[in-house]
Amino acid sequence: DDEAHVSKDYAVHRALLALRSSQAKNVILLGGGEKARLEYELMRDPNIRYVFYDVRQVDDGGVNNCFSYDSFKEIQEGTTSEPKMLLRSFQKKEDVEDCQIRQDDPRWQFDQFNQWAAHSIGENRPCVLFLRVSWLRELRHNKQRICRREDIPARGMYCGVPHPWISVFVLIADGDDNCDPEGQILERLLKILDQRMWPNGPEEAGDEDLVYWQYPCRYQPDESGEFHTEDKQRINDHIDSHHILYTCARVRTIILPGEQQDPCAAADAFLKSGFSFMRVCLSTSCQPIVNMFDDQVTPVLNPDRYDDGGHALFTKTFQNDWDTERCVKNYRDAINSMKPVKFDERGFMHYCQQSQVAWLKVSYIKWLAGRGGPFPRRQDLHSGGYVVGMPEGQ
Repeated sequence: DDEAHVSKDYAVHRALLALRSSQAKNVILLGGGEKARLEYELMRDPNIRYVFYDVRQVDDGGVNNCFSYDSFKEIQEGTTSEPKMLLRSFQKKEDVEDCQIRQDDPRWQFDQFNQWAAHSIGENRPCVLFLRVSWLRELRHNKQRICRREDIPARGMYCGVPHPWISVFVLIADGDDNCDPEGQILERLLKILDQRMWPNGPEEAGDEDLVYWQYPCRYQPDESGEFHTEDKQRINDHIDSHHILYTCARVRTIILPGEQQDPCAAADAFLKSGFSFMRVCLSTSCQPIVNMFDDQVTPVLNPDRYDDGGHALFTKTFQNDWDTERCVKNYRDAINSMKPVKFDERGFMHYCQQSQVAWLKVSYIKWLAGRGGPFPRRQDLHSGGYVVGMPEGQ
């Protein structure tokens, strides 16, 4: 047994040496157990990107982890100077294939968002529906309440891919899955959308902009919990099939917790719902939060609440098994598809373009140093001495 153990370790070492000498840039490590530390040693190589998968073997007796999370965490933490491993757990073949594709970070998957929004059932049954802000303002003016999806007039809805110049908002509110009988959610939502972006500037949302609101944008079951047609269930299934609504940076998020006097207590009550927790956890990581500085919202955005989001999700309350399954799936798929910042080239491009950051040329810095005097402000930089936006090269 000892000889076999040594032989096995030697084979692993040979495999690691072969990888080190190769030109591979993306390597997926499958396994765990005794060779996990050997695999970790390979992670020290800065020239190769590694993703470590915790393989789980499922049998009739339940899940048998070949490599426990505690062991992984112990190795992962290491010393501050050592690199960190990335944990990706999977149980099905589809998960491996999705991760191997390694598409753009979901924040920048605008094409994926458009595909999700454009999907339809049959010839002319669009799945994804948005509410026009103009109609929401009309409801408030007429002192009317939000209605079910099938009762929304044509002037109040927008189906399909939103035009690029139209802003899209997703509402995450306490009670956004009911009909808002008192109109409180509608009033709070429009109060935010009516705010001026800056003094004497435009409103946060124009009449042509769109809002996704859980209750009116999905089909609701009847009193017995059933749908009259199969198409309604299929449409809801498509809406719930992907996390892109809460991860794509094309969308801006509005969060409305309960209105209790204590904002921290309101945040605790709001995030007891597994569906609310999943949506907020993803949106705050990927999308602009329109009302992030509101007193009621600030406690919800406390990052300590989402340190171990995957574990915390299982402690939340769900309506039923289907609600649990869709939340866990969407959260898992979103987290597994996110890229570390150092590898997110497209995210860096968006940051440079949106912030209009100025990158100084080294030759310009040397010229300024030789000239002497105070360093110029951004508006006083000399033309040709800097680059605005995405710099060329690596």
